[in-house]
Amino acid sequence: MNDSLALSLAPDVARAARGDHAAFARVVDVTRNTVAAIALAIVRDVELSHDVAQDVYLHAWRDLRRLREPTSFLPWLRQLARNRAHHALRPMCAIVAASTAQATVSWRRPL
Repeated sequence: MNDSLALSLAPDVARAARGDHAAFARVVDVTRNTVAAIALAIVRDVELSHDVAQDVYLHAWRDLRRLREPTSFLPWLRQLARNRAHHALRPMCAIVAASTAQATVSWRRPL
């Protein structure tokens, strides 16, 4: 996504920040492939990447009023996508760590 796209999105981003649902829907339509690609690259699971993308847009809608410069929306959204994807992996990392710890404990038990 380039500077011209950021500039073309800026009016809809500004409207969405004021609560315009239709403007936000247009922004989602333009950026959804980028958000999904970022999420998929991190979580490496198609279904989970869709969940992450939905989570990204929920957070974006909620926090959009805090964005000071509408032309900064794309970098902000991409970083939000990365953060939410990593957040989605945390429960899985904890499960893997717990399983690994349990396996280590089991392996060390005398017969």
